[in-house]
Amino acid sequence: MEHYTDFIVLVIFCTAAAVPFYSYFLFPVILRLVARFNAKNFRCSGDDLPSVTLLISAYNEDSVIEEKIENCLSLDYPQEKLQVFILNDGSTDGTDEIVERYRVKGIKHYRVEGRGGKNVAINEGWPMVEGDIVIFSDANSMYQKDAIRRLVSPFLDERIGCVCGELRYICMDTGSSLGENMYWKYEQYLKKLQSRMGEVLVLNGSIFAIRRELFRPLEPKIANDFSLPLAVSLRGYSLIYEPEAVAIEKATKSAQEEFSRKTRIIARGYEGFFHHFREFRGLRLFQFISQKFLRWNVWLAMVVMFFSNSLLLQHPFFLWLFAAQLVFYTMACAGPILNRTNIPLIVIPYYFCMVNLGAAVGLWRFVFRKQKATWKSPASSR
Repeated sequence: MEHYTDFIVLVIFCTAAAVPFYSYFLFPVILRLVARFNAKNFRCSGDDLPSVTLLISAYNEDSVIEEKIENCLSLDYPQEKLQVFILNDGSTDGTDEIVERYRVKGIKHYRVEGRGGKNVAINEGWPMVEGDIVIFSDANSMYQKDAIRRLVSPFLDERIGCVCGELRYICMDTGSSLGENMYWKYEQYLKKLQSRMGEVLVLNGSIFAIRRELFRPLEPKIANDFSLPLAVSLRGYSLIYEPEAVAIEKATKSAQEEFSRKTRIIARGYEGFFHHFREFRGLRLFQFISQKFLRWNVWLAMVVMFFSNSLLLQHPFFLWLFAAQLVFYTMACAGPILNRTNIPLIVIPYYFCMVNLGAAVGLWRFVFRKQKATWKSPASSR
């Protein structure tokens, strides 16, 4: 009977361990193989530049909005083909006054009264969008000079409906920002594989572009970089990644800010997945389950692994494995105390556990409808 119980616990442990192993390690291997046999050749360069609207969402961004506007005016793109459109979601600081000073330089400004969130503002302002290609940006994202040219060139291929640019973080030398930078490099690798097939799954919300006719009204609580790529894919268009179109942002400095951001992203991700579940199919469904849904539930697998492992300590291998888990979580707990360290043995466990705790809280906020359509931007990323 004892051997039978051990076997059941072992099966539970192995099943739980398979979740993070598959999502973080095996899935990229499978994706690489799929990309090898499903690669598409896209025409991603040319001189025929389309008309573009650079759509910037802003709420209480007086600390960065002037820098953002100056950045837009310095971009290497024909001014007669570029509409810079700032959507102000009911700001209560000095954002309005700063933007209004730039109307004489062609900056378009529309204020949405009240505060309904980014998506509500985009829906209301969309009829005033003029460009054939619409680029979505944030007030704290600064574009490199050639970013728009790089981002829109692939649209010369009529099969392409959406292009995702490259977001680079200015690392603040804290555990949370260093961890985010490492995680982001992993995500970039996945995007490159997906781009070969024209099937980029999710976008960098601060720099991505779609054809104007492919837009559909946004749900208030579902991120636009989640729902719009799905809408583009459903219309039969390809989605690619252009790493040479670069936006730069400051990474969040504090663990609390990063935790809050991750919680919000995952809660909105659950909202989007269950709202649009019937629209997912084929390769896109496989990618989403593998890359996102399972990863959001790694925290549950970690809990199951820990407690099932504790029931197998009579076996030397599992005794050592349990000790390794204790060391890992001890390092993670040291993270908040040593947040300014850049030692991988501290940063990796700390960031990994923080993200997974955020995923658990994100699920709770989704289930109990605690997620709002609005949020406060992290101060240290401004």
